[in-house]
Amino acid sequence: MEILNSKVDASIALKTFVSFSIIILAFLFPVLYEVYVSTPDWALGKPEIQFIGLGNYLAFPRQKFLAIVSDNLIFASSTIALTITISLIMSPALNKEFKGAGIYKTR
Repeated sequence: MEILNSKVDASIALKTFVSFSIIILAFLFPVLYEVYVSTPDWALGKPEIQFIGLGNYLAFPRQKFLAIVSDNLIFASSTIALTITISLIMSPALNKEFKGAGIYKTR
């Protein structure tokens, strides 16, 4: 019985490691690629690439940055509020029994 449990434990550990690695790569790769793309000074017509570090971010106007952040916060909060509201309105209707309800219900 001990051998079976160790094999099961090893299988669970391997699956956990693989899924955790995929999730980390799915989040880490875009962030690192964004840093790679945003730190040099690239021009479409020039073949050379000059590394300028955070210069692209420092050249960005503060007022424009604040407006963009404000717009993103408004969009995110309104999207969340609207999604929750629609979900709460639809849930009682979807909880009733009707023909075809088995398509979305899991019990």
